Amino acid sequence: MAVKTIWPIDHTCGHDADRDLSDRPAGRRAGFAEWLARQECTDCWRASNEGDEQDKAAWLKAKHAEEQTASEAWSEQYRMPPLEGTERAVPWGCAVVTRS
Repeated sequence: MAVKTIWPIDHTCGHDADRDLSDRPAGRRAGFAEWLARQECTDCWRASNEGDEQDKAAWLKAKHAEEQTASEAWSEQYRMPPLEGTERAVPWGCAVVTRS
């Protein structure tokens, strides 16, 4: 008897798909198929999370600006000399100071 590798998945969004689970161990395929059935299909998930990428980018930009301001305030408070280093190292060093 052959081991089942293609599983029919009925997603919570109402879409159906046949999923090849041959990359999973045979004893875990049924459990993974049940988990997939409790999720939205890939297309619906991408559509619902599309705006999150833009929100995340805006949040990161604001967070970096906040960290930069805190770093500059700390440097002034303790009269620290400007950091020297590569283009990538200096911003990282400034961010590390604010997290300490």
